[in-house]
Amino acid sequence: MRGEASPAGSDRTWAVSVSLLALGLGLTPYLAGYALAPPDVEFGGLVMNIEDSHSYLAKMLQGAQGHLLYRIPYTSEQHEPAFLGGFYFFWGWVARSIGAPLMLVWHLSRIASGAFLLWATYRFIAHFLSRVEVRRLAFLLAIFSSGLGWGLLLLGLPFFLDFFPVDFKMPEAHLFFTLLTFPHFSFATGLLLLIFLDLLTYLEAGRLVHAIRLGAQVTLLIITLPYLAYLVAGLGLIYLLILALGDSAPSWKRLWGLWPAVVIPAPLIVYYGLVFTRSLPFRAWAEQSVTLSPHPLHYLIAYLPLGLLALPGLVAAWRERNTRSLLLLSWALGGLALAYLPLAWQRRLIMGYHLPLSLLAAMGAHSFWLPRGSDAPWLQRWAAWRKMDPSRMASTLLSAFFLFNTISNVYILASLAVTAAQHPYPFFRERAEVEAVEWLARAVPSESVILSSDWTGGYIPARSSRRVFIGHWVETLDFSAKLSEARRFFDAATPDKWRREFLATRQIDYLFYGPREREWGAFEPSYVPYLIRRFSNSLVSIYEVSLFTTRQSS
Repeated sequence: MRGEASPAGSDRTWAVSVSLLALGLGLTPYLAGYALAPPDVEFGGLVMNIEDSHSYLAKMLQGAQGHLLYRIPYTSEQHEPAFLGGFYFFWGWVARSIGAPLMLVWHLSRIASGAFLLWATYRFIAHFLSRVEVRRLAFLLAIFSSGLGWGLLLLGLPFFLDFFPVDFKMPEAHLFFTLLTFPHFSFATGLLLLIFLDLLTYLEAGRLVHAIRLGAQVTLLIITLPYLAYLVAGLGLIYLLILALGDSAPSWKRLWGLWPAVVIPAPLIVYYGLVFTRSLPFRAWAEQSVTLSPHPLHYLIAYLPLGLLALPGLVAAWRERNTRSLLLLSWALGGLALAYLPLAWQRRLIMGYHLPLSLLAAMGAHSFWLPRGSDAPWLQRWAAWRKMDPSRMASTLLSAFFLFNTISNVYILASLAVTAAQHPYPFFRERAEVEAVEWLARAVPSESVILSSDWTGGYIPARSSRRVFIGHWVETLDFSAKLSEARRFFDAATPDKWRREFLATRQIDYLFYGPREREWGAFEPSYVPYLIRRFSNSLVSIYEVSLFTTRQSS
């Protein structure tokens, strides 16, 4: 770990080629989805976590409509909008500026953010590794390696310890999965790498410009993913503590020089604190947003291959005990601990952990495993039998290990190919349902509240920006209670008096009645006088609730 070396042109070309390969592989599920969609079905352009993805699209849509503040469309309660989801509002404004379809800009944002992450990854690795072969291995491991989650599936344990394997559930845990799914995850992970590079550069050089740049990057990170402020603060403190233990503690003067990194993002942190405590819908959002880390065995399964390869790198980092090696050590050891902080969204703090582990794994492979492997008697006998040089044989085994460590990513691509061929709901939607939602966007007042199933309610705001009674497990105030009420509404056994009172109390303006709503119950809205059909096609009918004429005009 001798410090940063300027990559040669051939090395940069190699890195760009590998990056293009990764981005191209990430495009294939989407291209397959669009290409294989039947004429009467539309591919939604999403491959993971449909509920949250629709929320991101709803923010983009509000940005494309010219808004700067987010009003939650997934809850019926009136509230003041807030500056939240700034990453997606930015891309919404991009769509507005260039006049491009929202889904096209979504994919552009995913590609652009992925390219930014790959550039930041290469820059992060190059800052630590001067040997080209070690740097290249680290880059390959960072992009393409995964865990052993596929083994749980082979063993028939898809919900081992009540959790689906990390490799297939948590895009923040491995870089390829990150690149494949959410653009703000890619952008945030890239920012994390730049933040820790600038922290390292500041501690080594002590220049104010690095501290100011650090504050600006932290602010941008908080705009993208607010809870990552805890990750930056936690890892920063762990790093400074380990520096002190290694007799490399920076002076108090230098530490005080970091004030811009704290002062610049401070107003935004205070603002978010006020939003999520004073506004009832946003407070409910914070309370319902629970994404806990799985049992530690799941992280062991997800990171065991890289961890074994990285062990010698960890030992070497501690022996060197300089500012660079201890940063990697701090993240590798402290990252898992932070993922179990007593926070409702603790598992998000694993974001970026894959990077230092990949770098240490490459160091361990070249400094320990390859030399020891070449000298091993069993490998020398095998190499003699195969008439190969032992060092070349060891490199072949390392390549085999790398391919073995990509199985989960291969499984993800294969499963998404099957999804594209089978076009299941909600990744694919009937065009008749899409047509009905587009009618809502054109014909229904923007302040209207629409009742539907939760799956339909998750889609309506992303396509029309109209408010729904229920639609998102986090952003719908009192989601569980409202889900129960909505299901009762569609139950044919529910007294009609209760339905009228429910519509009046909850101030519902329109009823969306399609395939998902029929699955909830046998209630037939066309038979009651207080629901007036305003739209109908082969699958969907939309009814206006006549009870609210007085309220709407008041």
